[in-house]
This record gives sequence, C-alpha cells and structure tokens, in this order.
Amino acid sequence: MSQVEALKSLESLLENFLERAVKLKQNQLQNLGGINRLDDIARQMDIRDDFTEEIGNWFAEHNPWLKENRFKPAEENRIQVILEQIGKKMSGSDLGSPAENKIRTEIDRWDRTIKESRKLVLKRGPETPRPYSPTKPAETTKPAEPVAASIARFDHTFQHLGAMFADLAVSRAHLLSVLDDSLKKAETQKNKEALILSALIIYYLKLDRYKISPYIRRLKEAEKSFGGSGKDA
Repeated sequence: MSQVEALKSLESLLENFLERAVKLKQNQLQNLGGINRLDDIARQMDIRDDFTEEIGNWFAEHNPWLKENRFKPAEENRIQVILEQIGKKMSGSDLGSPAENKIRTEIDRWDRTIKESRKLVLKRGPETPRPYSPTKPAETTKPAEPVAASIARFDHTFQHLGAMFADLAVSRAHLLSVLDDSLKKAETQKNKEALILSALIIYYLKLDRYKISPYIRRLKEAEKSFGGSGKDA
C-alpha cells in the first residue's frame, strides 16, 4: 500500500470514527431528554389526576429505544427508580382503570426487559496447550494473536474511543479543546485510550492544516509513559 493510499485509508477511518462518536453523543442527549421527561411526569402525578395519557405516550415513543438496548446501566437504574415511583403513586387498588392497568403492564415489561438485558453469560473457549520446545522456554513463547481476536479487540477499543470523545466534547466549542482534554487525560491518568484518541484527533487536524506542533510534542511525552520512545510519532 502506497503512502497516499494509507493516508486515504486513515482519513476514512477518522471520518467514520467521528461520525460514530457524534451519533453516540446524540443518542446520549436523547436518552437524557427522554428520562428527564419521564421524571417530570412522575413529579406531576402529585398535583395532577390525569396522567395516564402522558405516560402512555411516553411508553409508545420510547419503546423502540428499549428494543435497541441503548441505555447505559446508570440510565437503566434511573428509569427503574422512576417507574417504581410511578407505580407506587398510582391507585393502590388492584382494580384500576384499563389505562392504569396498561401502564402497570408496561412498567412490568420495562423492568423485566432491563433486568434480562443485564444477564451476560461469559464463556471461555478451550485452550490449546502450547507445544514444549527445549530450545525456547514455554513461558517466553507468545503465540500469534488470531486475526479475528485482534479485530474484535480493536473494535472494542474503537467503541470506547467514541464514548470518550462524546464525553469530552459535551461542553467544548472546538476540537482543539477536546484534544487538550484528551491529552491531559493521557498525561495525568496514563490512559491508553485517551492517548490513541489524541493521536487520531491530531492526525485529523493535520489533514485540515492546523498548527499542531505543540500537541505532537505533548503526545510524544505522554507516549513515553507507556513505554514508547515517541520517536515514530
């Protein structure tokens, strides 16, 4: 692969990463808005009698989000707490109106679905014993990483980079500010993913002809704490 082709490939990777990061941030803001709306409805139940239509509309609007499993654990916990409060504030009678009974059914369904989404079964595949070699101690032998495993590991890191970028970009007006925060995270916390994110942003800005020499120097210094010399940065 030529240098030009490599640059184009990396540029495409960066664009894809930023698009996914922006989408992730949009989803987070939508989630926050939806949960806040549900909280408002729960609070208004103390002063209003007619609440069934609003809650029903909320469930109808946000049911697709539940199927997408797009909520973080903290968001799921908050939703469960709010739905529990709504259930308690509803009529204590088992013979409620049809609308109230439908809401109870939806509350139970959301609670059950959230709990089921948290059940993760981790399985470890059978290990292949390494052949003993008298010329090379077994403990120093490092088998080649399978291609599929390396791709999965990179994809996992890629997902984390998108989430980190979304968090850092919340109150920032410019990508340079995000880069500064990312470098600080790499420098002070020795966060490897923050280091990778910083390198991606630096290259992206470089293609847009920004003056990034100071940031490159900081990247090299941060890289040294991870055991890298920084000479190839």
